Amino acid sequence: MTANTSWVKSSDVLCFKIAGRYFFQFIEVEFAKESANTEFKKTTLWTLGKSVGNGYEKVFLLYPLNGTGQPFRFLCSGDKIYGHYSGLSTNMHYFGLLVM
Repeated sequence: MTANTSWVKSSDVLCFKIAGRYFFQFIEVEFAKESANTEFKKTTLWTLGKSVGNGYEKVFLLYPLNGTGQPFRFLCSGDKIYGHYSGLSTNMHYFGLLVM
C-alpha cells in the first residue's frame, strides 16, 4: 500500500491474508492537509499493491487514537482508497481496519 504523501503525512499499515481475505490494519495515520479542499472526495490517499477487482467498493472508517472526535470515512474502489468527506484533522492520529 502506497500513501499519497501530499495528503498522508505518516501511515503505518499492516497487511495480513487469512482464508483468502486481506486485512489492512491502519495502526497510525496522520494527515498532511486539511480537507477543506472541495475536490477531497476525488483525492487518492492510498494505492493498493494490486487491483482488488472491478467494481468493488467498500467504505470504512478511521477512528481518532485519542478517543475524541468523529471517525473519518474512506471509499475503496478498485486499487485506490479515496477521501470520502471533509472533516479530518492534520494534528490527530487515526486507526482502523479494512477487510477485503
